[in-house]
Amino acid sequence: MNKPAYYISGKILDNSNNAIQNAPVMCTDTNGTVVPAQSGTDGSYTCFVGNGTWTIQSMMPPDKSDTCGTFSKTVTVSSANQTSQNVTPSTGTCYTLSGTLTAGGSALASVPLFIEEWNSSTNKPVQGGLKRPGSTDSTGVYSVKVAGSKTY
Repeated sequence: MNKPAYYISGKILDNSNNAIQNAPVMCTDTNGTVVPAQSGTDGSYTCFVGNGTWTIQSMMPPDKSDTCGTFSKTVTVSSANQTSQNVTPSTGTCYTLSGTLTAGGSALASVPLFIEEWNSSTNKPVQGGLKRPGSTDSTGVYSVKVAGSKTY
């Protein structure tokens, strides 16, 4: 396997332009090729890629609950590296989505879950939409920060 000739680099930043560390990053081209990465302690990421149009997406680590919105940016690579491609949230206003997760009438304790932006017309997740991890507490209750004006 050969290392791609170019790279896209930048930082994953919150609403206040503070670095977000340990955030998963996915660089996806128009053919569906995915190059995974992760932000470092200073929020920096690097994806090694070929020429083409790439969508850079990130999700927040579970401990980063004060930032919400979609973290996505489109970058075109044409025979040159693309640096300073910082990714910031699409919204600065967070709302809390909460409830109790049950099965057969019993609360599910300490269960990981994902809240995902939903397209009610296609009844499928929104491609490139918001995805937020969370988990239930010992009583089955969860609470996740999400962006407004969306369906989950």
